[in-house]
Amino acid sequence: MSNDAPPLVAEAIGAQTIDLGAAAEEAGLESATDADLPLLWLTIVVKRAGLGLPSDPLRARGWLRFGRMLAHDEKPMPGDIALASVEGEEVAGVVGDTARSSVLLFVGPGETRKLGSRGILSVRRPVMLPAEG
Repeated sequence: MSNDAPPLVAEAIGAQTIDLGAAAEEAGLESATDADLPLLWLTIVVKRAGLGLPSDPLRARGWLRFGRMLAHDEKPMPGDIALASVEGEEVAGVVGDTARSSVLLFVGPGETRKLGSRGILSVRRPVMLPAEG
């Protein structure tokens, strides 16, 4: 990945491992379980990239309230957040790459999934607010 990678992609690549307790504390949560790890990881990646979090970041569908929905003529781009169905389970992750009809999704520490467009349920684009001052 080049140095001009979107902030979420750069953070996703940099967060290959996380400590469950420390990550929960960093995210402002009282506790987290091993089952929370993928979405806790996403929460930390988004927070470290300087973006706001949805109100319920440990639920995959909570990410439907992140950023803005793509318009019908927009395609997923690296740095977007996608909600996908993987083997019957809903997952949320950072879009890392798009090629032809597939999307590479960072879905946890050191974990990626390559998905066809049919597996993508929704894509949200981060809203970057102007810096204050």
